[in-house]
Amino acid sequence: MIPSLYDLCILKTADHIFEGTLKNTHQKLDVKSSNLVFAEYVREYSGHQRYVDGCQYIKNLLTVTKMDYSVEMFCEKQRMMIYEQNIEWLKIVTLDDWKMFRLWRVNVDNGNDDDDEEKVKIVDIVSLVEKCLNPQSRQKLRYLEIGGEKVELELGWAEKLDDLLPSLETLNLHSITAQEDDVRNIYNRFPNLTQLNITEANITNLNGISNLSNLTYLNIGVIYFAKKENLMELFELRHLRKLNIEGYNAERESNTMALYLDSGKCLPQLEYLNCAYCKVTEEMLQKLLRTHKNLKCIDLMETGLENRPQLADRKGVKLLTMGCFADCLFTLSFYTQQNILLEFIETVLRKIRFFLEDHYERLDQKLLSECLSLMCQVMRDNYRCRKPVAEILERMFRHNRGRTYSFAEKQYLIFRILYTFEAESRWEFEEEDDNMDDLIMDVNIWKVLQSEVIINTCPINLDSICEKAAESVHMFARNGAEPIYSNMAVLAENLDKMSTDRGRALVGEKSNLIADVLVALRYHIATQSDEDRTIRLLITILKKVYMIRKVDVNDTEEIDYDCVQVFVEAVAAFKENDEVQTNLVVGLGSIIPHMRTDMYRVLYERIVSTRTNYERDFVEMLYVHDSEKQKEMIVLFYWMFFHSNVTTRKVGLYRSPDKVRDVVVKDVRAALIGFEYNRGETGVYDGVHWILKKCKSQSTRMMCRWIITYCGGMREAEKMNNRKRRRN
Repeated sequence: MIPSLYDLCILKTADHIFEGTLKNTHQKLDVKSSNLVFAEYVREYSGHQRYVDGCQYIKNLLTVTKMDYSVEMFCEKQRMMIYEQNIEWLKIVTLDDWKMFRLWRVNVDNGNDDDDEEKVKIVDIVSLVEKCLNPQSRQKLRYLEIGGEKVELELGWAEKLDDLLPSLETLNLHSITAQEDDVRNIYNRFPNLTQLNITEANITNLNGISNLSNLTYLNIGVIYFAKKENLMELFELRHLRKLNIEGYNAERESNTMALYLDSGKCLPQLEYLNCAYCKVTEEMLQKLLRTHKNLKCIDLMETGLENRPQLADRKGVKLLTMGCFADCLFTLSFYTQQNILLEFIETVLRKIRFFLEDHYERLDQKLLSECLSLMCQVMRDNYRCRKPVAEILERMFRHNRGRTYSFAEKQYLIFRILYTFEAESRWEFEEEDDNMDDLIMDVNIWKVLQSEVIINTCPINLDSICEKAAESVHMFARNGAEPIYSNMAVLAENLDKMSTDRGRALVGEKSNLIADVLVALRYHIATQSDEDRTIRLLITILKKVYMIRKVDVNDTEEIDYDCVQVFVEAVAAFKENDEVQTNLVVGLGSIIPHMRTDMYRVLYERIVSTRTNYERDFVEMLYVHDSEKQKEMIVLFYWMFFHSNVTTRKVGLYRSPDKVRDVVVKDVRAALIGFEYNRGETGVYDGVHWILKKCKSQSTRMMCRWIITYCGGMREAEKMNNRKRRRN
């Protein structure tokens, strides 16, 4: 599963073409490598606005013969890029976006002239072939697949195209309704065709198809035939090995399978039959098997037999079904290699998720490894399936299940996830919140990465995972969405394991990480969420960020102010939750030493602010005997006192402040023995007066006098001033 050096070179070459760092070379790549690089370039970068710029370098670097060019927003530069290559295989299934070759539009019944998406687009395919393919390409082209949403071709196209493409062997009309005259012209003018797809063609019979005597593959899906006589010429195709007669959907099932069997004839060389969305009974299946001895594969999806087990008496025949986990994997593997309806893939993925949810312990590890490999492939090739794939992966790695997969399997999974993240980051969105559907925002994929899948991964992967986790946190914060636990857990567990340079860059002056974590913390304050584990994660992230960050980083003072303010608000907000409040106080105590020293003064100002009543909540924590938050609060008050501008600098106090701090902590805790605080009955500063009487250290007395004077005293003075103002 690990990509080979050759595979990685293909990926990096595509990257360099996109970045513009590879424009010329002394020798072009060979055909095989060129086709792979070009496919990667189109797949990963065609949605980016800078994609077109790299197209001009293709002619200098690659020798492309196979071109899957289903891109939107086609332009002149891209046309020239195709024209400069000698193409033998061409696929374009986005003709609805290629306005350069449109002729006119025909409105559908909704009568909306302004809605371009609801109009049938008439495409001049002959002009497209002439302008996009050079004379050599037209002579050598063997495979042509064209299609698009609500697309029709100019009438008479088949009659004109046969002279342009004399070597054509495969014609695939993908989601294009071919008219009857054009279908007849295909039969008569392309006798060398070996593969033909006329799905949804506007025909009622197959008269004339016997002219294509070399056909080995035929797709006549989603075509309605009224009687079996309309199919008779089909049985003259003696070399036909693959046949597709699928219906449209579950509501519009095809009767072609019944007509086929009622004809009493067969295709003796037939190896593959796709009868999805057809009416198929067990009796019909058995009749098919009796009359077609060479069958190797039958697609029974959405036929009523899709959950049927494999054949016991014909093990050489594979059924595309979902009867068991192994059947699902075989069906999905087949679909990922074919142009199969996406809804079928999604159906199989749902069944795989069911097996993993309810029957995981019964599944063989070899099958699970095969499943993991398939999920990586689907993640790469089918964007719309990435969410279901993430759900499946989460079930494969939950409850320490990841330990059963090999190191190589887990590394390839990381590689594929990171590569998908990178691909998503290059896509352009019209709205800022469009990326909320990206894989990077999916809770399940972060649960996978949070598991032991990233243990022992290489440093560069760990750096990238942390960077993407921070990016995910930022997206949630920017869009005002509820933060998710898993991506924050990845950060909390691995932030301090990053390489020094990338770690500091992640938390540096251009970083939004601290602000984003504070947004998440504010969310929990606003909702009064008592999820202690999430708040612990947020605190851990902030602690590690401040430990990594250099204290002298520019422009950090504002975010430090904000951080202190949020912690003060959080400590007060969770005063009824002892565990959460303790974590917040301990967290604040471990974070603030990594800030500028004047942040202690800021903390003091926030606590005694006239707009709040926070000083009661903070002072009361001094009286929680023998608790962690009592110790941490004593330390915080000590450092606030130590750094306050009004403190008289006594030589004994400042010679070794850390030692004095330890003395003060012991002294205060010992002095409070015997003191009982009852809110509403005991004054909030009575305990401080008690300490002042019982303590033994001069430093403790100085701190207590400072608390009474500049916390309690200031509050009382402010209250008196406010009363005077109201009287006046």
